[in-house]
Amino acid sequence: MVELYADASTAPVGTATQSPFTVTWNTTGLANGAHTLRAKGYDDAGNVGFSVTVPVTVSNYPAPSTSVTSPTGGASGLTGTVGVTAAASAASGLSVSKVELYVDGALYGTPDTTAPYGFSWNTLDPAQPAYDGSHTLTTKVYDSSGQVVTSAPVTVSIANTAGTQCAAGLTSSAVPQAMAFDPGSGTQLSYPVDVTVTNRSAVTWTGATTALRYRWVGPSPTDPVVDTGNLAPLALAANQSTTVRVEVAPPTLPDGVDQAQFRLRFDVVDTSTTPAVFAADRGNPPLDNPVIVNKVLATKLGLEHYHKYVTTDAGGGLQSLANVANGNELLTLRPINEPGRGLSTVVGLTYNSLEEHSESPVGNNWSLSISSLTRFGSPIDIHPNNADSIAGRANRWISIVDGDGTLLRFDGADCGGVVCWQEPPGVHLYLRQVSTTDTTRWWAFTRPDRVTFFYSKYGYPTFVRDRNGNELTFTLTAVQPGDDPGGRSST
Repeated sequence: MVELYADASTAPVGTATQSPFTVTWNTTGLANGAHTLRAKGYDDAGNVGFSVTVPVTVSNYPAPSTSVTSPTGGASGLTGTVGVTAAASAASGLSVSKVELYVDGALYGTPDTTAPYGFSWNTLDPAQPAYDGSHTLTTKVYDSSGQVVTSAPVTVSIANTAGTQCAAGLTSSAVPQAMAFDPGSGTQLSYPVDVTVTNRSAVTWTGATTALRYRWVGPSPTDPVVDTGNLAPLALAANQSTTVRVEVAPPTLPDGVDQAQFRLRFDVVDTSTTPAVFAADRGNPPLDNPVIVNKVLATKLGLEHYHKYVTTDAGGGLQSLANVANGNELLTLRPINEPGRGLSTVVGLTYNSLEEHSESPVGNNWSLSISSLTRFGSPIDIHPNNADSIAGRANRWISIVDGDGTLLRFDGADCGGVVCWQEPPGVHLYLRQVSTTDTTRWWAFTRPDRVTFFYSKYGYPTFVRDRNGNELTFTLTAVQPGDDPGGRSST
């Protein structure tokens, strides 16, 4: 038996009789501030022992409060730099440590530590633009006891392009999720995308000074932006639309980078000034899509049994592995591995040094796997896709990025009216299309142990089922605007 004592009290505040010994301590009757705890243990022979005294701090203060006071909810037509004011207060005996401003869920600017609390929100900030349309403002208050509270959201509307010629609408056919860059080829494979541009301003655009462009925006803010130059003139009257077929070529991957995620950005440009002005720089939403660019190489990222690795324990459960074939340095960690009645709950983390940015909630170059075959958040890439169809390419293949960042390609072939998918050498996965009606179980990969990974018609993970019929379920949900690179994501 173990008893827990607080301060100098001779009466225990709680008792536990079974291991692990856990006691619930009700602190509501104690004064806020410093206190001590110690445990008293009894064994079966009647021996008694005391633990060392542990100092603790009781903080039962009421939570602080905060709110956005200006602009008010529903405010519209906001432009340029907007003054945002906030109210914040802490309980008696405490103080407000700082107040932060969040725009669409993303921290903006630096915290304010002194009242009255205010921020200058530049809606045209190049590093964190707020394009025309609806946005959500919240504030977060921290008090001196460490409590943190977020305000109720306030929704406002930005209209920087109102009355200008920079108001444009941009839509496109499906953009490939992945593209290949071949360093040994002088001409790269292009990916056709049909882009529809609408003049949403009240001004007639002149083709001599208005054009469509696409740019590759790199994974790091310091990466240069690759600009294609003018692709097509846009001579459009107000509210008129046109569709342009764009042959998209992948950006160059530098030496030492085998895979990177870019943003493919379509935008309207005004060339009547020097330098030319993009509509996005004036607040018009560009058309952004995340694209993974893979370098065509004989060796791959990730962990494969046919590669040789130099392994070193890095501490804390981490292992460092150096791929002697391509120089890729990996860090691996499995923080959760919980057996279940059916399927186990397994969380894996893998870092690839030759990858440049990855769409991962745990950070750049990290691959996160959660009881699934593929990297968390990444769909499988199915071909022929829309760009292939436009270009007249009919080759069938499906690629996946597995849980440790390895790109695997399955080639399709006609097997008597049925498509057979050939797995890569050394990979033991049986891929097939299992339905033409159930869009949530369209594709399936099965391992030799009969665990099957189901994917939707659009390539997103939906279910994992073991040989006994036990299942795990994945759900496709919306991404917070402040974290959204464009396109679709799975969480």
